[in-house]
Amino acid sequence: MDRVMQCVEQFPYIQSCVARVEGQCRTVSQRCDATDMFLSGVCLPGAGELLAAHA
Repeated sequence: MDRVMQCVEQFPYIQSCVARVEGQCRTVSQRCDATDMFLSGVCLPGAGELLAAHA
């Protein structure tokens, strides 16, 4: 029972860590999308289709 209580006490910390990781993943995903749009629209027309084919 003591172990369960320790885990329950750590739950808010674990939640905050998960929220931080989710935020960082969202940021990385947005940056990848922006890079894809940039490459396909400005630098390399057709790069979006090339990247999608390899995904």
